[in-house]
Amino acid sequence: MLVCDSNNNVNTNKINKQGGRSMYYKIVNFWLTASGLWISSKKRRRNILLNLTFIFCLSVGIGGSLRVCFTTTEGFAEMNETLIQIGLMSHSLLTYSVLVYNQRKILQMYSIIENRFNNFESLLVVKNNFRETEERSSAYMSLFLTATIASVDISYIYATKFFYFHLDHTEKQLLFPMDLVMERNNYTYYLIYLFEIILFLIQPTVHISSITFCVGFMNMLSSQFSILGSAYKNLQTQVVYDVKECKDVLCQRNLGKHEDVHANKLIKCYIEHHHQLIQFSKLIQSAFSITLFDIFVTSEFMVCFSTFQTYQMFKYMSVEHLAKSICMLSALLVHEFVYFWYGEKLNGKTISFRDDVYSANWYNQSERFKSTFRIVQERIKKPILIEAGTIIPANLDAFIKC
Repeated sequence: MLVCDSNNNVNTNKINKQGGRSMYYKIVNFWLTASGLWISSKKRRRNILLNLTFIFCLSVGIGGSLRVCFTTTEGFAEMNETLIQIGLMSHSLLTYSVLVYNQRKILQMYSIIENRFNNFESLLVVKNNFRETEERSSAYMSLFLTATIASVDISYIYATKFFYFHLDHTEKQLLFPMDLVMERNNYTYYLIYLFEIILFLIQPTVHISSITFCVGFMNMLSSQFSILGSAYKNLQTQVVYDVKECKDVLCQRNLGKHEDVHANKLIKCYIEHHHQLIQFSKLIQSAFSITLFDIFVTSEFMVCFSTFQTYQMFKYMSVEHLAKSICMLSALLVHEFVYFWYGEKLNGKTISFRDDVYSANWYNQSERFKSTFRIVQERIKKPILIEAGTIIPANLDAFIKC
């Protein structure tokens, strides 16, 4: 029999064992650890040492690239690569700072997915695979993004020719221009190159973690609206099941009256779960709004720089650098697109949720039930829409226009 838990307090140390075996949970656990948002699944507190290391390295990287901009006498075409990396590192630093600052909110959302969402689904008599589908979608998205960013790193490393050890440092390149106030020789070349490799590991970790959390949470929220919509459509089936499972003797003697009692209990439970989904969407908005706005603005500039760089490489027919530029441009577009694609998907799920609610067997219920149901219908008229900086809606329309 369905009994809804209306307690809004979340124990972030409680782990759902069933969820922990899913590929999606394993990926989220990995990126939570890799990004330093927790030490481990049993020690859910910030890894301060890793947090400071990430922030320090990104700050030094930005400083070193800015020094190149201020001291170089080259034109815009030669500085283009430096400007792209400054934009990327600045975005990485802001994104990581936001992740660390909102660590408690992120773990709270993760705990809600692990426990509260699972608890609601386990009590429904009509089962579905909405949750499993969205978990697979989130996991594959994270793996695809990892492969896309890895292609950028590989193309950059190959273009530098650093592995040609017989060549002098003047004949090789860094991953991107950087000046760390060192006299340039073979030894310092490899020191700076090693530092840039570290930056090339930190930045993907930050970006993939942010997307995995934000997009994954939006996907889980979408699945919950599908599950709740299915629960409304199968309302009568759930009522009949609950009455059959009820051990109250009076319930068995007066089925009509107690069906109405159970129907009202169900609608109350569904309303509470819907309220929890709205609060969950507000947590997503609060935790990732700044990141969404920053990637929206920063990507516009970086895509322009990267497009110009691709044109330059095509003009001079440098195959290695052309491949590097194309991989970078593709990664930038994918990076921005996934946020707005899944934001559009969430918006669509909340709109279709209204049709599912209306499909409930409300017309055969009591006046008391219908009165409550009218309130539900009014409440679900406004779809849930995640916004970038509370200004730009995270949907495909905004992505295409800008």
